[in-house]
Amino acid sequence: MSGNMSGRPTAADSVNLDFLRAVAVLCVFGSHVYAVLTRRPTELTHHIGQLGVIMFFVHTSLVLMGSLQRSRRWGWALVAEFFVHRAFRIYPLAVVCVLIAALLPDAQWTARQLAANLTLTQNLLYEESMVGGLWTLPIEVQMYVALPFLFIAFRTRAWYWLLGVWLLALVVGTVQSYVSGRLVVLSYAPCFLPGLIAWKLGRRATLPGWLWPLGMLLAALPWLASAGNQMEPRWLTCLLLGLAIPWFREMPWRWLNAASHTLAQYSYGIYLTHYAALMVAFRQMGDVPFAGQVLAFAAMATLWPYLAFHLVERPMMALGRRVGGRVADAVAARSARRAAGVPA
Repeated sequence: MSGNMSGRPTAADSVNLDFLRAVAVLCVFGSHVYAVLTRRPTELTHHIGQLGVIMFFVHTSLVLMGSLQRSRRWGWALVAEFFVHRAFRIYPLAVVCVLIAALLPDAQWTARQLAANLTLTQNLLYEESMVGGLWTLPIEVQMYVALPFLFIAFRTRAWYWLLGVWLLALVVGTVQSYVSGRLVVLSYAPCFLPGLIAWKLGRRATLPGWLWPLGMLLAALPWLASAGNQMEPRWLTCLLLGLAIPWFREMPWRWLNAASHTLAQYSYGIYLTHYAALMVAFRQMGDVPFAGQVLAFAAMATLWPYLAFHLVERPMMALGRRVGGRVADAVAARSARRAAGVPA
């Protein structure tokens, strides 16, 4: 298939991408459950959890490129709309979770820590994350700054131009650790860029859909088989995943596709709340029989993401679409006046 975006997969129309996101959140979920229950996390479970994180990064960048392509905007109006949408998507639930953590009876967070977590700038301020898993969100937010500009720059270019950017990002990511820990987003940029490569490759769909889980596993092997906590195996796994996504037809199993869609829909809430559920069930409820702890955890791990999505995420996304449209209209009108020589 040609490189036009009209056929590219998005989270809205690709069961394969739903499955990718579902597996990603289950990797993080499972690694934390094992670590809390056994109190003996292993290198393998750490790698599985980290695999979920980098899968999220590839998935997110691909889906957002599709979102940008579907937008009717261009130029600064497109950029403004994108930033508003992402702010309303990421910040509301993160802010709710941080405020709950800050208001707990035994909370001892400083004002600086609270400010860093509310603004998702922990890495920039060298502050601890107040919510389990929150450390990845500053990286995502900082990468969002580049995504619309990368979209504009490479919209009409072939996919191998982005492969060149990925190779350059390897050099920058390698140097980053010697410069400043605040710039950790540069180390993870090669994990996001393969999503852009998948976007430019388009949906080629020559391999059977039932092989997609195997394709994901093979792509994950460089990271899963590696030792330690090096970035290079992460980068290679993300590249292989980005190159693999366009080649598979959609998975044929309706039951799995439906389950994947549900998990993908609630994945952000699962990601931000499951660790708190683990702490409550298996630490705060230490006097309760283990079966009761398991039941309490299952209830919280199910209910909290459901409430998060329906009470926070969905209404804030709808509001973000309205606000983003108005901001983009204002930016477009101002640009039109400038082009016509009319004073602002």
